[in-house]
Amino acid sequence: MATSLCGVPTTPVIPGMAEWQGGVYRHSSAHDSSKAFLGKKVCVVGTSSSGFDTAFEAARLGIDVTLLQRSPTYVMSLEHSMPRILANYWPDKNGVRPDLDIADRLSMSMPNGPAEEFGRRQAVTLEALDKDMLDGLHAKGFKTWRGQRGTGNSTLGQTRNGGFYFEAGACQAIIDGKINVEQGFIERFTKDKVILSGGRETHFDLIVFATGFSNTIDSVRATLGEDIASRCGPIWGVDGEGEIKTAYKETGVDGLWLMLGYLPMTRYHSKRLALRLEALLEGIAPAPYKA
Repeated sequence: MATSLCGVPTTPVIPGMAEWQGGVYRHSSAHDSSKAFLGKKVCVVGTSSSGFDTAFEAARLGIDVTLLQRSPTYVMSLEHSMPRILANYWPDKNGVRPDLDIADRLSMSMPNGPAEEFGRRQAVTLEALDKDMLDGLHAKGFKTWRGQRGTGNSTLGQTRNGGFYFEAGACQAIIDGKINVEQGFIERFTKDKVILSGGRETHFDLIVFATGFSNTIDSVRATLGEDIASRCGPIWGVDGEGEIKTAYKETGVDGLWLMLGYLPMTRYHSKRLALRLEALLEGIAPAPYKA
């Protein structure tokens, strides 16, 4: 199965939603254009990439939009992060790109445990380089952090598949006051009000939930049924040996294999999985190592 890292869109169940007369986009994945939001006061719930992108598009159209932040977000600029995160793929001074197989091996073969220390060092470096942007966000009430165990976006990607944002314009829109920021969560709805945590009464015409996706197991369940899904091991995240759980290795179900992640990861690990499958077909595969 190569049905992406995500399962199905997740939307919180909030008291009073059925009686509220405003509009609700149950999930940002159903959103294709903010033009329908013109003239409305919009609240986007969630501050990972989907929430930022949705709010930024609305702001560019002059729509009154507020980001509701439920937990801190790891934020980095494209300018400073990309040359470091994708350093192995960067062209040299003559514009020549490295061999893709070598770049993949350099990027993907580092064990996750030692890689965390590199992540911590990089997070400190990026925080210093992005200081003006981060200070500007904090001044507007937006909360940032360095990620889990201070490791930046890498560990967030491996365990949560989100919780970070590469600045593509939304941060500057917050700093410039074109996107409003509120902290907390929606506690309940009334007929014409949105009550935020702490009993804060607010008015919005439309709510967009950019609240992420469930685990890949829901994709397995929807495709192959509950019996197969119930026999799969935990998917994604890092196990006790520092390896990605269940992907590219035995799932617990004979004949079922999962390929997950972003392009360099799938390109690199799919070759290792292909070797494993060929060895199984030829009857020369050793039993999988288990601690």
